[in-house]
Amino acid sequence: MAGVRLSRNAIARIALITLFGGATLLLSLSAARGADPDLGVATAIGEFVRIRADATFDGTHTIYRFGLTHPHGVTAVAWDFGDGGRSSARSPVWVYRGGGTYVVGAAVTLESGEWVRLQPATVRVGDDAHPAAARVPARHITVDRPGAMVALPLAVARVNATTATEGFTFEGRTNGLFVYTVDATGFFRVEGETAASGAGVCHLFVSPTPSIHTDRSDIDWYRTQYGTGLSNCGPTAAAMAVTWATGNDIPVRSVREFVGWRGNGAVGLDELQRFLESQGVRADIVTITEPDEIMAMIDRDHLVGVIYDMAGLPRIDDPTRDLFGQYYSDAGGHYLVIKGYTVDRRYVIVYDPIPSDWSGNRVRYADGTSMLGRNRYYPVDKLFAALRTRQVLEVRR
Repeated sequence: MAGVRLSRNAIARIALITLFGGATLLLSLSAARGADPDLGVATAIGEFVRIRADATFDGTHTIYRFGLTHPHGVTAVAWDFGDGGRSSARSPVWVYRGGGTYVVGAAVTLESGEWVRLQPATVRVGDDAHPAAARVPARHITVDRPGAMVALPLAVARVNATTATEGFTFEGRTNGLFVYTVDATGFFRVEGETAASGAGVCHLFVSPTPSIHTDRSDIDWYRTQYGTGLSNCGPTAAAMAVTWATGNDIPVRSVREFVGWRGNGAVGLDELQRFLESQGVRADIVTITEPDEIMAMIDRDHLVGVIYDMAGLPRIDDPTRDLFGQYYSDAGGHYLVIKGYTVDRRYVIVYDPIPSDWSGNRVRYADGTSMLGRNRYYPVDKLFAALRTRQVLEVRR
């Protein structure tokens, strides 16, 4: 947006800014100064004046950062976000608790000691910037890239059972949330003090590369075969899909009983589809011809269930440190859930329900909680080539 130069007469200009994440601000900008901010006595100033507003989506909340694009000569700023929130930070962050229209005010103090009031800005925030999950305390949060901001329900005090908080930069407090820029990647168990109820815990995953996820933050919907018996990958994938779609925790054994699974027998996509529909979850069996069709399903905020040959993916040496590759050497058919992909489209991000060592697996990521099958990055080309059938299960919510 071009700078706004104000003449000796008060001038208002209108600028439309479309923000990342789909939010839009309609800003009415002008500047005035007066000897007394309470009286609002004002005359126009011949300065470049511009209000800057950027927004990012952390998977649960839309986080706004306000500022001035020409802050030279400004010694202090007073912000009023229009929802009762205020800040004196030079470039504050803010999270609105719902869609609607907010009037954002700002007043600055110049080096000369003069006080300058900017004409209020009208901020229109769509309901799509505040999904239902944002109304529930986020406890399982996925951040789509390192260096992104995230709004946490607590002030970080301990990370992965230590007081070391490197990689978490505090940006500000807003409406009971604590905003951080997170530069570290991987899995984190974060402990700290919440705004309302004292001590709290949340689980954070920061993608090692820019990525797109279809996820939920209010509950843990990842499921494993651990402790459920042998060869439960299909029922486990279906149990995950139900929790992701509805929030209901379905035991793996309930899926097995529904499909009549016995011993090490196989289960078909059609059987899993019928079970999902019995739980009120729409699932379509779709024939695909290229990997981009899977990514298009993720773009529609859907989940994708596939069956593939485990021997078709490369194994990595240290899966606790390297998320990019398969973490077991098993062979045979296996179900998993695709829940995202990397922006460069080289990898799909999967929830893999632990096909090996299911009766005694004790290996976890650094957070001490998450098992190895969570948020694995499998190469698109190799996984597509290893599919046992080009039919996939597209799950909606």
